[in-house]
Amino acid sequence: MEGLAQAITTLPPDAVDRQRLMECLGHAEKNRASGKLREAAKWVMQVGAALHKKGGDAMPLAKRTFEHAVSLAKQLDNNAPAYMLVELEGNSPDLGDAHTWLGATMSALDKPEDAESHYKSAARAVEERSVVELGDKLLHQAIFFRNRKMREKYDAVLRRWENAIRDAGGGECPEGDVALLQATVNMLQEKASGCAHAGTADGVRRAAAIRGGPLAAAVVRLEAHPLRPKPHMHPADTYELAAQTFDRIKDKKMAMMYLR
Repeated sequence: MEGLAQAITTLPPDAVDRQRLMECLGHAEKNRASGKLREAAKWVMQVGAALHKKGGDAMPLAKRTFEHAVSLAKQLDNNAPAYMLVELEGNSPDLGDAHTWLGATMSALDKPEDAESHYKSAARAVEERSVVELGDKLLHQAIFFRNRKMREKYDAVLRRWENAIRDAGGGECPEGDVALLQATVNMLQEKASGCAHAGTADGVRRAAAIRGGPLAAAVVRLEAHPLRPKPHMHPADTYELAAQTFDRIKDKKMAMMYLR
């Protein structure tokens, strides 16, 4: 923690709010000293997020900061025995967040292999939690692969996401309707985006079909649920997006239908 503090003092005064970052590191050290390592990791991630937002010369320090957050999040609180680590396997949202931030930083530093590794580690860190949390980490993977035009890996992530939603809806302890609908909406949104960004007319047609069909249906069902999350995607937004997509392929009839 002291090393990070010293490194932050070398940044230009107008680059970041150094006082705020020092306060965050102070809270992190206080929690670390009292054995609350995952809470300490959250404070360290706040420091890294500010450095990541600044970008440029601050990115190497952001990388170092998130690496420290990962190290903290991997450990157990209050010096618990090592065999308790099994409780964190697939059930550590703080570790998942730290890996996600580190993946984004590695991507910004043009280290795609490292970024991919951390995005995958982020998903593994929450794979035993809710399908919504797992979907959030898979979304980061999907966007990374989509932006780098790594189609096979992108499609593999989408298949895993779809299978996770199906698995969450079955078994002895199926997840609730809201979680399944929310995960489905998020997955279909990304699937449509992936089709639209494929750069082909067929891809845009598939995106239009998804947005005007299963995505719209899932959003309507979620909107009708009394326990729907806030915020959430509204049907009107879905219809407008579907209309815009149909307009891209010159299907004026379908575009007008969704604008009614």
